[in-house]
Amino acid sequence: MGYFFVGVFSNDRAGPNNIYHNSFAGVAFSGFVISIVFYSIYIIFFQTKITKSYGIFGFFGPLLFLGLYFISFSPLIE
Repeated sequence: MGYFFVGVFSNDRAGPNNIYHNSFAGVAFSGFVISIVFYSIYIIFFQTKITKSYGIFGFFGPLLFLGLYFISFSPLIE
């Protein structure tokens, strides 16, 4: 839903101070991070063909970028 509404409320229809676009961008980015984290947990705890090091990086890497995004709100991090 967040990814859809980022396109609906693009920069030319973003609302006052880009509140709509930025809010839905935060929802979309958070959803991406949550899905990567849960998939990484699956890789870590269950037997898969993917190595556990990818699962460990997939757990900590997106959480780091999510923290950086909510600290800076930079489109570069997004």
